[in-house]
Amino acid sequence: MAEKQRILIVDDDANIAELISLYLTKECFETQIVGDGEEALKAFPVFKPNLVLLDLMLPGIDGYQVCRELRASSRCPSSCSPPRERFSTRCWGWSWGPTTT
Repeated sequence: MAEKQRILIVDDDANIAELISLYLTKECFETQIVGDGEEALKAFPVFKPNLVLLDLMLPGIDGYQVCRELRASSRCPSSCSPPRERFSTRCWGWSWGPTTT
């Protein structure tokens, strides 16, 4: 049997994170949920995800900084959910390295 792909879900809204995890688990992904940036940085090297789903508006270390730190040490793809769909946020996002915005 093939190894499941692992997805790290980083979101401080537990309801959203659980819903995303439920859908991904039903599609045979292994997920781990963390609620803030500091937890994400600690969980990343242990969980070794194939993808990071990252909320940008996190308590403590925000999603922008988490993405920068992850990209400095890994080529793991990340998908970030901006606080609002604005062109300036999307353009700025490409400069700091998420795989998609």
